[in-house]
Amino acid sequence: PIGLGIPTINLRKRRPNVQ
Repeated sequence: PIGLGIPTINLRKRRPNVQ
């Protein structure tokens, strides 16, 4: 999920796949 435009650190509190 690196490059979706979202920080990978926030993937834990947010959805793993945000496009």
